[in-house]
Amino acid sequence: MQINPRLFTVVQRVSLSFNVAASLLQLYSTQWLTPSFTSESIYVTAESCASTHVPSQNFSIPLKPFIMHKFQETTRPGTNSPNARRSLLELGIVLLELWLFRSLESYATEVNMPTGDSFGIRFDLAQSWLNSSAPLMLPFYLDVVTRCVECTFATSTGVPRWDDIVFRRSVCKYVLRPLWKSCLPDFR
Repeated sequence: MQINPRLFTVVQRVSLSFNVAASLLQLYSTQWLTPSFTSESIYVTAESCASTHVPSQNFSIPLKPFIMHKFQETTRPGTNSPNARRSLLELGIVLLELWLFRSLESYATEVNMPTGDSFGIRFDLAQSWLNSSAPLMLPFYLDVVTRCVECTFATSTGVPRWDDIVFRRSVCKYVLRPLWKSCLPDFR
């Protein structure tokens, strides 16, 4: 489904970003994020966008994103916890895509950078896109995306891991809290 970016206010973009980030933290220990999630995994229901013909100031239906995943029969619950650094890089990319209403691949094509699924290629692309898009983002949103892409969170082990409570608290403090504070109650 194509969504017209002009129909989304800043608050709606931030609210959608909050919902996606909160979903990541709620689902990290389940099969829903195995092997990793990207914007290709996220869907928004048609009902949420039913009033797309209405001007953005009257758009009052909260967007309800959900994650779609095809389970493998051989996958056991809790056996494949996603890599925290990779998950946060992908979250940073999704947040960039939500803010700028374009894909990472379209940016790569525009600047003639290679695309691929490797962490290094996606990190380089995300870092380049983040740097070139920084003036287009609100400061708090830029900080959230930068932290996700660069994975600058406190840990108790030196390596970001989802089972590390210090790490999860840091992600909540520096990603969820700023997004939450910028959402209107109707869009949470």
